[in-house]
Amino acid sequence: MKQTIIAILIFIACAFAGGILNMALVTGGMMAFGLPEGYDQMNPDFTLFETKQFIAPFLAHALGTLLAAYLVTKFGKGKIFYQAMGMGLLFFLGGLSMVLMYPAPTWFSAVDLIVAYFPFAYMGWRLGGSRS
Repeated sequence: MKQTIIAILIFIACAFAGGILNMALVTGGMMAFGLPEGYDQMNPDFTLFETKQFIAPFLAHALGTLLAAYLVTKFGKGKIFYQAMGMGLLFFLGGLSMVLMYPAPTWFSAVDLIVAYFPFAYMGWRLGGSRS
């Protein structure tokens, strides 16, 4: 029972670290690339974005997932591959909720959902030592 609680706490901490990186990259990217004219942060409409403004959100989603999967591979207990892929699923569900809540170009939504989560969770698992 104690091992299970420790594994859950490690998973949550790793997800939190990935989420912090995600938010830092989104915030920094918005400052670096700027927001389009007429964009309202209280009512986001990503259809106003130019292609360059999608770089930061994509990198935030991909690298946040990568970091979380890497950390859970390094520090997790038990079935590490499933935890790394669980991290991919967790971040994927967050990305899916964004796609469903806020309008964005279809090409970005597709690339983001297909490329940014499970492939980067797998890379995090591999970079972390790919323990089973």
